[in-house]
Amino acid sequence: MFKALVMMVGVFVFNTLIVNKIRRCKQYRCLYLGVGSKLKNKIMNSKWEYGEYILDFIEKKIEDKDILNTKNYIEDSHKNELVGKFNSNFSLYKKYLHIPLFFYFRELDLNIKEACDCLIIESYTASITLTNHILEKALKLALIQNEIGVLHLDLTDWSKLEVVYKKYADKPMGKILCFCKDINIGLINKDEYDELVVYKEKYRDGFSHYSPSQILNNEGKIVISTYDNNKQKIITNELSRKKVPPSFHTYLIYEFTKKNAESYLKFVLKVICHLENRLAYKLKSNNG
Repeated sequence: MFKALVMMVGVFVFNTLIVNKIRRCKQYRCLYLGVGSKLKNKIMNSKWEYGEYILDFIEKKIEDKDILNTKNYIEDSHKNELVGKFNSNFSLYKKYLHIPLFFYFRELDLNIKEACDCLIIESYTASITLTNHILEKALKLALIQNEIGVLHLDLTDWSKLEVVYKKYADKPMGKILCFCKDINIGLINKDEYDELVVYKEKYRDGFSHYSPSQILNNEGKIVISTYDNNKQKIITNELSRKKVPPSFHTYLIYEFTKKNAESYLKFVLKVICHLENRLAYKLKSNNG
């Protein structure tokens, strides 16, 4: 935690120096002072009327020497950081490149490799978001194939696919889990359903809707110390992680993603393997 806070302060100071330097640049002043003058004299009636200004700024040719040097420094630093992460982490996560291709879930292969790439470059939030996508996609594919057979082998009636696709594809995940648990479908049992609901609320809902209270729920407490000038002593408060001030959320959630991104991917791969075997058993039974 201390290391994360030190890193946060360092990044903040560095970015502040960079922003102040850019603001002194003539190109920057012309761009943003121009926007400001328009804002004073005009009501924004067009959709995202000023949204393109930042894109124009980063894409236009830079002539100022100072800001060009700063731009090159930022790009080189980021490139070196990515190379360093790749070299350090590839051996840790390369095993996910060798996941056996699932028979019923071939469509997930690319997404699993993308999640692996995110782990390698330490994009943990992106990995969790992708893993959410993989889980929900797998559950819907399982329901569709349970009803019409293996998509890449048994499908001959495309009109039937359209009907079944509409039945499941646009449903929210809560209903999808209920379908999977349904006794007439039987892809998951009640205990598996209950566990998936917990993951849904914490990972899927927490990150998709950005709900720190859901992400940090049951993640323990942190100690916040402040100095009281009047009492001339340090005051220590112990707070639940989900109740800390919003300014701490970003860093607490980053620590959560760093700690849990890989284990969440492992869990979802386990779920897919289970669904693979359940589908194989059910379809084999249905075909006699």
